[in-house]
Amino acid sequence: MVQPQLEEQAIDQPFSLFSISEEPIPFETAQAQEKVLFKNGALPISKPGCFIWSMPQGLVVPKSARTNPDFDAAQKAMADLGWPVDIRQTGGDLTPQAPGMINISYVFAQPWSDAISIDATYKALCAPIISYLKEKHDIDAYCSAVDGAFCDGKFNIVVEGQKIAGTAQKWRHFKNETGQKCIAVLGHVALLGQLPLDQMINAANQFYKQANVDKTIELTNHTTLFHLIGEPNYNKSELMQGLLQSFREAAPRGTTNSP
Repeated sequence: MVQPQLEEQAIDQPFSLFSISEEPIPFETAQAQEKVLFKNGALPISKPGCFIWSMPQGLVVPKSARTNPDFDAAQKAMADLGWPVDIRQTGGDLTPQAPGMINISYVFAQPWSDAISIDATYKALCAPIISYLKEKHDIDAYCSAVDGAFCDGKFNIVVEGQKIAGTAQKWRHFKNETGQKCIAVLGHVALLGQLPLDQMINAANQFYKQANVDKTIELTNHTTLFHLIGEPNYNKSELMQGLLQSFREAAPRGTTNSP
């Protein structure tokens, strides 16, 4: 499990706190939105937020990937193959992306207490998705590790042993309007919607090869919402709207409330 990273500053830009971009956007635009959400989540009067988006084809890695001495060469090689490599704020591991991926950036805050833990905040990140999938599509999803999945961890979202989403998070400490110690959590979910999974997994494995990383992602350990829901009923726009509403309903009212 990747430990959450702490950050002191974020860039302010005028975005809505709960919003969707149905058309793919540049990765940099999504990162700017995340920074806005994270800053607002760590204000004395904390404001939760959720941004649901997709991006063009590419690979996304955590900042720690840059410590690999072969990273620059691997990044260039993948860009030449049409798979540019971007670096995200949160932890985790390599995640392939395509326009059919449904990315969820969710920020919420809680007062600091003994009940706060990495596991607890991951559960808060995953719960609105698991609830939505059950209520709207009768899909029984749960959290589990999946050996051989991309960005594996015990808080993958899984259906019948196959991964449908990866998760990552980072924390920031702050004090609310009463001076109480709190944390703001930036969580990210990459939800497999309607995607060319074989191409994405091949690209991820090619990056590992170029970077001399001894790791292989297995295609058969993943599935997609498109497969689970079925072509006649799959609608990306409706999924995004439904997920946004689920996160809106789950968002804490404020950091003066008990966690």
